[in-house]
Amino acid sequence: ARVDSLFFLIFPDWIAYAGILLLGTFVGGYFTYLLCKRVLQFNVWASLFAGILFSSSLIQLDILPMITGLSVLPLILYYLENILARPTSNSWFQISGVAVLGLLLGFTSSLVLTLPFTLGGVIAWFGVIRRRVNIRSIGLLTILIVTSSLLSIQEVRSLLVNVHLSQRDGNYYNDVGLFQYLSQVRFLLKNNLLGLSVVLAGLFYQKKEFLLIRLSILLGTLVFIVPAYLPVAKSFRHILGFLSDFGFSRFDLLIPFFTALASGYVLSNLKGTIHVSADHNNTQRVFSTAALFPMLLLLLVVLFNSVPIKINRAKIWLK
Repeated sequence: ARVDSLFFLIFPDWIAYAGILLLGTFVGGYFTYLLCKRVLQFNVWASLFAGILFSSSLIQLDILPMITGLSVLPLILYYLENILARPTSNSWFQISGVAVLGLLLGFTSSLVLTLPFTLGGVIAWFGVIRRRVNIRSIGLLTILIVTSSLLSIQEVRSLLVNVHLSQRDGNYYNDVGLFQYLSQVRFLLKNNLLGLSVVLAGLFYQKKEFLLIRLSILLGTLVFIVPAYLPVAKSFRHILGFLSDFGFSRFDLLIPFFTALASGYVLSNLKGTIHVSADHNNTQRVFSTAALFPMLLLLLVVLFNSVPIKINRAKIWLK
C-alpha cells in the first residue's frame, strides 16, 4: 500500500513499522467503536468491546498492507453513513466527499491484497446490514469503487503483463484441497474464537434479533464461500476465465470485522441489572450486566492477545 511506502520513506524502518501498526489498530478500533455507537446505536460498553475486538484482530496480521487496508474499512463506512444522512440537495458535496473517501481507500489499500475485499465489505454493509439499496446509495458506492481503483491502475497493468509468470497462475486456488482450506478455517476460528462464541450465544438466546441473524448469515457465507465456489470454478472454468482463479478465500479477511459487529450487537442487547446497597454516606451503585459482561470479555481479549506473545518473548530472553 502507498501509505506504507510513505511511512518507510519518512521514518527509520523500526519507527515506520511500529507507527503503521499502532495507527492502523487505533483507526480500526476507534472507528469500529464510532460505527457501533453512533450508527448502529449500541451501548457504550458493547461498542467499546467491538472496537477493541477488531483492533486486536488487526494485530494478528503480519502483512502491513493488510493492516492498513482493513483498518480504514470502518472509517470509510462511518463517513459514508454521515454523507448519506445529509440532505440530497447538497449532491456535489456528497459526490466530492465519497470521491475523497475512495482516494483514501485506494491510497491505504493494495489491489492484490485487500482492495477487492474491503470493497466487498462496503457492499455487504449497505446491502446486508443496513439494507440501504437505492439509486442514490448505488451511485455513491459506484463513485467510491471507481475512485479507489484509480490509484491501482499501475497494479492492474503489472498484473496483466506479469500474471503468467506467477506461481499462482493457472489453477492455483482451485488446486487447494478441502483439507488445506479447513486448516485455514480452523486458524480463522481460533483467532476469532471469543467473538464467534458471543455470536453463537446470542443466536441461542436472542433468536428474534434479525440484524444478528443477517450478520451470522454473512459470517457463514464468508467462511464457506470457497468450498461452495471451487466446484463451480472447476466446472465452468472456460466460461469464468480469470474469475476461476480469483482468490475468494481472501474474503475471510472480513470475518474479524463482522464478528466484532455481531458480538457487539449481542452484548448491546443484554438484559438484567445488579443492585449493590450502599451506606447512607455513599450514593447507591447500580451495575448492569450490559456493562460488566463486556468488561470481563475485554479483559479476556487483552489476556488472550497479549499474554501468549509475552510468554514467547520471555522464553527467547531466558535462553
